[in-house]
Amino acid sequence: IDPALPVVSRQTDLPLAGEETVRLDVTVSSLEGEDGESGGFLFMFKDLSQIQALRKEVETHQRLAAIGKLAAGVAHEIRNPLSSIKGFATYFAQRYKDNESDSRTAAVMAGEVERINRSITQLLEFSKPLAVEQKLVNIRQMIAHPLTLVERDLKEKGIEAQVDIPVQPATIVTDPDRMNQVFLNLFINAVQAMETGGLLRIEASPKGAFLEIRVLDTGVGMDETTLEHLFDPYYTTRTSGTGLGLSIVHRIMENLGGRISVESRSGQGACFILLLPLNGAAGRLEEV
Repeated sequence: IDPALPVVSRQTDLPLAGEETVRLDVTVSSLEGEDGESGGFLFMFKDLSQIQALRKEVETHQRLAAIGKLAAGVAHEIRNPLSSIKGFATYFAQRYKDNESDSRTAAVMAGEVERINRSITQLLEFSKPLAVEQKLVNIRQMIAHPLTLVERDLKEKGIEAQVDIPVQPATIVTDPDRMNQVFLNLFINAVQAMETGGLLRIEASPKGAFLEIRVLDTGVGMDETTLEHLFDPYYTTRTSGTGLGLSIVHRIMENLGGRISVESRSGQGACFILLLPLNGAAGRLEEV
């Protein structure tokens, strides 16, 4: 460091245990003694991790808003010709019902149109304002119900489910139907991420004015690229699915005054972290 330069500032990545790193802003100031000679240096370190996380969150919000506006216009334009195509496919299926090959082809056309229509319905739901109806909900029941819906899948794969829910608080003000949608999506993703055997664990604990819920799995995990785009619409690592599930989950959590984040490494499972205000969307995430 040149003592003639009073202040030097740099950003650097500091490696921690394992593969983790923390982004630091390092500022070095030279100190001058009474005789004008160099009296040493003052080092200041500032952790930029939270700033980086907030910047990524803002970028995600901006992408979702832009895609939502585009989606609304595109979906309406596509739906009209789809109705005509499905009508003709149904007509041909009836007209050539005696010809097995032609009838089957027409049925496939109608089925594919219906599949596109379902994707458009999801797209419209993503783009329009999300209505929520908040009420007092039992936390245990809120988690237990969607878990029963994937019970068969858990048994087929030999996956163990563990639930750790606090006695207090016993209730939370939120939208039970929307939270059922959130948990069902996360549970299905966890099951799909695990081969035969594994563990799905749900933990809940109070965190100030919020309830923190962790959904952990021992699946294949995610790399940095997947984590960066995980909540983007139509981003998926699977050959099936629309890629809208986690984008809708992200919107639901926002509309309920909450937040969702994820921690994962490739090959080491994943942990989705939900923060929900105990008293509904009126809660302030800034208090966390």
